Amino acid sequence: MSTETKEKTETRATETTGRLIGVQHRKKQTKEGEARPTILWIEDGASTEGSSGVQIELQDDLAELDFVHGKLPTLWRAVATGENLTGIERHHIHFREPEDNETLESVSSIWPLASLDLEIKNRGRKNEKCKLLGIPAATAAAFTGMRQGDILLSIFGGSGHKLMVALINKATEIGACVLLTSPHNLKRAREAARASKDDDASTLVLMYRATPQMFHEMFERDVVTWDVLHAWDMTEEAMKQRLVLVQRAEEAASYSVYASREYVGSQLAQKVLDAKMGDKTVTDVIQSEKEAQEKLEESIAEHPLYQRLFSGIKGVGPRFFGKIMSAVQDVRRFPRKGIGAFLLFSGQAVVIVNGKHTIQRFRRQKAGENYPTPGNPTLRQAIWLLVDLQLSRQKDSTVWGKRFQEIKVKLRETHPYPELVCDTEIEIARSSAQIPEGWKIVFGKDKSYLFPEGRIREEGGKRILIVPPETIQLKGEWKTANGLCEITLLDGSKDYRPGTTRYTKIHIHKIAQRKLATEFMAWVFEEWWKFVEEQEAVRLRSQPAEQ
Repeated sequence: MSTETKEKTETRATETTGRLIGVQHRKKQTKEGEARPTILWIEDGASTEGSSGVQIELQDDLAELDFVHGKLPTLWRAVATGENLTGIERHHIHFREPEDNETLESVSSIWPLASLDLEIKNRGRKNEKCKLLGIPAATAAAFTGMRQGDILLSIFGGSGHKLMVALINKATEIGACVLLTSPHNLKRAREAARASKDDDASTLVLMYRATPQMFHEMFERDVVTWDVLHAWDMTEEAMKQRLVLVQRAEEAASYSVYASREYVGSQLAQKVLDAKMGDKTVTDVIQSEKEAQEKLEESIAEHPLYQRLFSGIKGVGPRFFGKIMSAVQDVRRFPRKGIGAFLLFSGQAVVIVNGKHTIQRFRRQKAGENYPTPGNPTLRQAIWLLVDLQLSRQKDSTVWGKRFQEIKVKLRETHPYPELVCDTEIEIARSSAQIPEGWKIVFGKDKSYLFPEGRIREEGGKRILIVPPETIQLKGEWKTANGLCEITLLDGSKDYRPGTTRYTKIHIHKIAQRKLATEFMAWVFEEWWKFVEEQEAVRLRSQPAEQ
């Protein structure tokens, strides 16, 4: 955050006279059926730190929208018999079940039909049926919601982006403001306050009072980012629907060909395709996916970040940008000096696995592994595809292609020859033997090696020879098969050593890809943050004119 932005935020914090509202968005129900309502913590902005606040739980989407538009019921009153409730939202009326002697005919003579809870079947038809489900008992008498001067506090990312869009739009309309901070900052504040995660709404308010510079104000123009996220979600959903329907249509088409009694011979595939494409549901879902893709591309084309960072990079199209946005959402989720957290999230950071430093960028987690592969899987895959299929193949024709070649040259200068990292634990086969010169280990027919020193370890009925670590530069001819390296010596004889090769051509290529991926995402992080800071500075300079 720029100095100018920090000063503006701190000034707002000290001059707050409206309410401070912490917003902890949660999915309304877990898979186990546990209620998880969105929580609001509301304090008077002019009061001192530690003052009491009010907690409100928003049980469903209706409650969230009610709060946004100032229609959230806070007080209920009894309904007079026969009262006309036309124009009142149905979810603002509490209904009671009718008594046994209360029928639609008897109740409709007292109550307007618009006030009753009715179930209507076959509406508008001759056989229309109407059933009485409920009679009004209470209705909302007082409401609360967003109002001018409110400061709403939440976090970047998470499940609440739809709610954030509604809050930002309403805040722009009524003169409130929405401030977001990174989940990392909230976690640190939670730990410092020794608070529970369920208290995040109140922790956000406490955090804002103490460190307002940790928050970023959101504007109506920021909604374009959520437009991209929504368009991406719709594209992914359309693709899933297409895959399911096409598979179902293929099965139906295949069955119809088999059941037709007509011999189609080599035209089977074409007949199935014709039958499948003749299914209107298939053509409709394909068209729906196409429209979703077009809408995504339109949303991305309008996004200033795409125009600034990615539009000029060969190989980076709407799909890649959509994947980055769907995963990261907003770079302000990560602290300005938190590039390590960003690289870890994108799968481009060195991590420690089983006590060793390793980079898990281009691998999938294997079955049975007891540690997770770090990084967002969608983003990690997108980066791998970009580097492997695009940037590393562009050679000197682009900036990133040229950088890839430079990395490879530097790696080869550092490691001029491939190396064999010899195994230090070797199973002793039956044909192996200990001789005065050491241990002669046989790996196969005419394949053996004499180890001058080593010690024996018994393990699971097997004998393991433990030898000192050794790394061999492979300057001449060599080849590997099944973990055994055959090395041709200067005199034409051959040595056989079990081990792992490194710094081969393909290894250098893969290392360069990994380094390029890290550099690319580090560049994305820095440029994205610069873009955000420039946007915030422009907004601050234009605020007096707008007000």
